[in-house]
Amino acid sequence: MSIILSFTSFGSGTGKDTAVDYIVGKYGFVRFAWASILRRAVASYFPGAPDYYKDEALAYIEPNKDWEAKSGFTQALIDYHDHEGVTQLGAIALTQLSHRDVNIAVLATRLVSQYEIAVAMGAKMVLIHGNHRRGVKELDQCLFNKPFDVELHNFGTVEEFYKQLDELVWDSGVKV
Repeated sequence: MSIILSFTSFGSGTGKDTAVDYIVGKYGFVRFAWASILRRAVASYFPGAPDYYKDEALAYIEPNKDWEAKSGFTQALIDYHDHEGVTQLGAIALTQLSHRDVNIAVLATRLVSQYEIAVAMGAKMVLIHGNHRRGVKELDQCLFNKPFDVELHNFGTVEEFYKQLDELVWDSGVKV
């Protein structure tokens, strides 16, 4: 049975990527990102999108932020309006991934529908508090009233944050 940890924060720069990178690297979790599903959807019609953005076998697409900004892809991501359609595609991909019996670290659960899908799949919902780089966006506010299983505090050293992540993984039942 897969263990799913779903990471959320109310703003950017709080440590979601750091948390997922650490858990993937140390414990062998597979990274899944809702934003990768969005990138794949936009890449399907965006001229010049890299081929790996279109690869349906990837649970995570490493974004090329320079290309995205220069090509207008970032704006296309912002302008894309079928978020529920992307969420449904993500639900299918996440379900398929969980059937492979791998542990999954879900990056940046932001929409209520994404939250509900993760909860229905038995994910442990993790809220990370930290210093926001660019403040709290409207998108990040949809989950303000949702309950979280665990709250992590990323205000100290990276070593202190890693210790909290280790405890989270151990408490989740991952065999180390």
